[in-house]
Amino acid sequence: MKRVYGIEPKIEHFGCMVDLLGGGWKLLEAEELIKGMVWKPDVVIWGALLGASKNHGNIEVAERVVNEILVLEPHNHGVYVVLSNMYAEAGQWGDVLRLRKLMKEGSLKKTPGWSLVDSENVYDSSIADKLLFYMLLTLWITKNPFVHHVGMKNHLHSQQK
Repeated sequence: MKRVYGIEPKIEHFGCMVDLLGGGWKLLEAEELIKGMVWKPDVVIWGALLGASKNHGNIEVAERVVNEILVLEPHNHGVYVVLSNMYAEAGQWGDVLRLRKLMKEGSLKKTPGWSLVDSENVYDSSIADKLLFYMLLTLWITKNPFVHHVGMKNHLHSQQK
């Protein structure tokens, strides 16, 4: 790249290459590229390979990648969820249970997903933890001045009572 284009490759270029190789079913080549980088691979680089591994159902590569990510971010619950979902898709229920047990023992919790539905200026949520939803929504309202103009703030407070 430097010889042909006069551009010194950066870690971002390697991330793009990992993404391209992973998308083209060349997961092992992408993994070797990461291991041969002059920089220490970060979570973003490993995450690109994890995503490609998930897309192609390659549990072996995913397990190695998850281990690398956990060295960098020991409390990253997202990688456990991705790997657990891969195990479930492959019917490896024993591995699913093992990972969930690890998460529970390590006090790792998946952040509950939520959505906000607007139906004629009536806002409602779908979430396992309503209190968390209202806390997140209140924070969003205070950071988004446009919301004050549509009256959502008053509706939210009337819903909480």
